[in-house]
Amino acid sequence: MNRDYSGTDEIKSFPPFNAGVYGFIVTKIEDTKTRDGVPMAKVTCSVANKCDSLGRLVFENITFHEPDAPGAGFTKHWLRVIGQPFEGNVNYDTQEWLNAAFIGKVGYEEYKGRVKNTIEESWHVDDDDAPEFSISSEPIPEPKNPVPTDEGDGFKRGGKTNGTSKRRVPDEEVPF
Repeated sequence: MNRDYSGTDEIKSFPPFNAGVYGFIVTKIEDTKTRDGVPMAKVTCSVANKCDSLGRLVFENITFHEPDAPGAGFTKHWLRVIGQPFEGNVNYDTQEWLNAAFIGKVGYEEYKGRVKNTIEESWHVDDDDAPEFSISSEPIPEPKNPVPTDEGDGFKRGGKTNGTSKRRVPDEEVPF
């Protein structure tokens, strides 16, 4: 493959996309552990409904707490939302989550001096209370505590996140 990037401006990170309600597909899972040794899955979710943000990514960390620990209820909710067993004694294989579809409400949070997208609420695609897809026209907020650098706009850039990967699941597999 040959590309001429002579007239292309280099950017080191990608801005967040608009808040709203989107359809997502789980596109990548990395099994790891928290600092405390609790099993955790780093989940990459890609916008899958047809819109300007198609293919944009949001990241979730799903921690497998003991059933009586704080956070266990979210893990149970996540498993239900992506169509996995969630009641009783649950054995899980996170790789079975690949291509799972769900609906998510996207918002923003500040992290290390920059604004990033986050999934604020989520629903299974068949939930009766799942909202319709909608995209906010509100401006994307600026960081409250930007990390100054020597680069042009005063915000720290970089990291390992690729916010605009265009991974796609074939249309016939997407329920949106």
